[in-house]
Amino acid sequence: MSIFYQKRQEEFRLMPSRDNTFPPHLHQQIELILVRCGTIEVTIGGQTAALSKGQAGIAFPNQIHSLHTPQSSRILLLLFDANFCCDCKSNLLSCLPETPFWDTDKLSAFAKDALRELCRLWITPGPFFFSEEIHRSYTRGYLQVAISGLLDHLSLQSRTDYGSLELSQRVLLHIETHYMEPLTLDSLAQLFHVSRFTVSRIFSDKLHLSFSSYLTEWRLEKAKELLSSAEALSVTEIAYESGFSSTRTFYRAFYTAYGITPRCYRIAKK
Repeated sequence: MSIFYQKRQEEFRLMPSRDNTFPPHLHQQIELILVRCGTIEVTIGGQTAALSKGQAGIAFPNQIHSLHTPQSSRILLLLFDANFCCDCKSNLLSCLPETPFWDTDKLSAFAKDALRELCRLWITPGPFFFSEEIHRSYTRGYLQVAISGLLDHLSLQSRTDYGSLELSQRVLLHIETHYMEPLTLDSLAQLFHVSRFTVSRIFSDKLHLSFSSYLTEWRLEKAKELLSSAEALSVTEIAYESGFSSTRTFYRAFYTAYGITPRCYRIAKK
């Protein structure tokens, strides 16, 4: 499964999730994972931990992270934009935690109370009669307290590659929307006015795979979606719709990745 850039728009979201499993991805929002029961394996920035009730993890902006539930889990997912937490914005954008996991009972009482109030505002039904603007102000205030307490608890280190984050986002988003085109390292370098080496390092250093591997896996994921849903399209049409230059290349890549031909995969999904 390739790592992909997830384009999210919301400035704040808090939601419960059950048995969550999600492949490696990154986005510009901060993602907080709070475990309510069960066990979930969380990988953030190359560090993996099996989190259980009362434990949590945080992925800073553009940190690669993934979730996997071996059996069962119930978690709270809190996602927010750094601009929504203004007082903490500098640390959230310029630093990374040495260890992104912790026990929630080690947070200050203020931070824990703020998290509880956020849950009350966004999850627990209640007789709230204030306006959307006031609701947003309460949310921002409680979030400031919760994240300030968390950052005080975490050991932060400077993010050395901060300058290349925007380029990484733009490159991955371009692939997401132009994967059908004949993309190359040279064409991307020319498009973004950087060297071929700079583009290559985005994949080798951040995603730990080559550009060609990332592009092929992205196209294969799109092909799987079409094989499962687009019955009106032939396998040949799907190959070209997914960005492959020929059906032979498509068949070879698909079989190498999944051990099954595209036609057999389509039949199995019916």
